Amino acid sequence: MDSNFYSDTYSYREGRILIYKRPNSNNFQCRLRIEGIRGYIIQSCKTSNLGNAVKFAEDTYDNLRFKKLNNLPLKSKTFTQIYNDWFAKADKSEYRQDFYQSRAKLYLKPYFGDYDIKDITEEVIDGYWRWRKNYYKDNPEKLKGNATDTPSQQSLKMEKTAIKEVLEYAFRKGYIRSIPKINFKAKAKTENRDTFTKEEFTSLLSYLIYWSDFSSKASDKYQRKMIYNLVKFLAFTGIRPSEYYKIKWKDITIQTKNDIKLLYIYIPDNTKTGQRTVVSLPEAYSCYNDIKSFSKYTEDNDLFFTNYDGSSMKNFSKTYIKVLKDLNLYISRNGKKRPPYSLRHYYATQRLLDGVQVYDLAKNMGTSVDKIEKHYGHILSVQKTAELIQGAPKSSSQSMEELEKRFNDTMLSQGKDPISEKNKIKHEVEDIIKQITNRKK
Repeated sequence: MDSNFYSDTYSYREGRILIYKRPNSNNFQCRLRIEGIRGYIIQSCKTSNLGNAVKFAEDTYDNLRFKKLNNLPLKSKTFTQIYNDWFAKADKSEYRQDFYQSRAKLYLKPYFGDYDIKDITEEVIDGYWRWRKNYYKDNPEKLKGNATDTPSQQSLKMEKTAIKEVLEYAFRKGYIRSIPKINFKAKAKTENRDTFTKEEFTSLLSYLIYWSDFSSKASDKYQRKMIYNLVKFLAFTGIRPSEYYKIKWKDITIQTKNDIKLLYIYIPDNTKTGQRTVVSLPEAYSCYNDIKSFSKYTEDNDLFFTNYDGSSMKNFSKTYIKVLKDLNLYISRNGKKRPPYSLRHYYATQRLLDGVQVYDLAKNMGTSVDKIEKHYGHILSVQKTAELIQGAPKSSSQSMEELEKRFNDTMLSQGKDPISEKNKIKHEVEDIIKQITNRKK
């Protein structure tokens, strides 16, 4: 060691421990050389007292030597520290980054955060799922925004992925010697997505038109008109609520097909499923014109949906949900909530009912055919009605109804009373039966 650069140097354990001070520093440093560990380990003793510095250095040396001899991790960090290191290096889409950061803040760090990463065992992880499923039942005051009191299986599945990747990162970096098992498995339960009927959606739009005009304050009027157009836009494009707020004016082009104007909307690659071009329904064009007529931000690089101050209109769900509650539309007939995502479900449901092929719909919505079939299978059955009943005869009840209608129409065309004629035929049949019965006797 250069004595001209370092001062107050002291050597212990046959030179394996060196204690010294750096220029312009009052605290001692220690340099440790441990058999089997490549290079030196240098740490601050965090004291200017030599006796305390020696104790710190020898304790650190003995602790590291014990870990090396017993094949234990040499370094230690908390889950929060490991998570932050992992996230800074993780190559994730903007959608995934937003998801992981929000879940870490709400759930992962509050539960795992202060654990030393090496102390996170299979049992600790098992406890997370119980804690997570009951989080809002135990803390109802924290239930805000789009959060639901019971987490979806998809959310838990993605949280499992985050935990697994953090632990794998800790393993690669040598903080843990093995990766604890994660026992959670998402249930394969498939539920139909909640949406609106045409009548319900029409009622919603009618109210929003009235609501958007019923304000004298310029900023409120602007915000309400923007929400009205946003609801229409999501329902007539099928774009995800996590995608709309990133769209800029330059991302939208107008195309004319058979004298009908449509929007071609470019979705950037920093979204859930990457870039794609969405073909809107004709009604979405009215949103484009309406927003252009009142928005103060219509340059190419301006956001398409903005607040009054030009900021991103990312969080509109609170106002949207309040409107639905005022109209008694927030809870569906199935007893489920209708968040903004229900507008995407409305688009998918109506498109399938109108006969759009599953593959084409999946491409436009940025999802898979499997997902469409999984979540909208009930609609596909309705869509395929003609094929499903091909070759089947009518029911006997329907056949009788048609025969009766034909008889009634014939009697009426001849100026006869259908009921009287039926009674005549009934009496004639009864007489014939009597005659047959008498012959047998």
